[in-house]
Amino acid sequence: MKSKPKWKPPKGYVYCATTKPGTLFETEIGIKGIHIESSGGRSIVIVTDCPFANTEEDKRYYLGKQNWAPQTIVRRI
Repeated sequence: MKSKPKWKPPKGYVYCATTKPGTLFETEIGIKGIHIESSGGRSIVIVTDCPFANTEEDKRYYLGKQNWAPQTIVRRI
């Protein structure tokens, strides 16, 4: 398909892969973190705050080092 659309993030947001390492970010649903690097079809981030992490078990799951899709939409803080 030659005439495929070029998708862009919403105004005020960027793709996670386009941010520089060390950039603080926030997602549309309120997850905050730091971008570490992007390579090989993944973005490595450290999640520092999550509105869903209410219990200790949730914090172990949501917070810390994670692999995200490079097209994850984030806003620089």
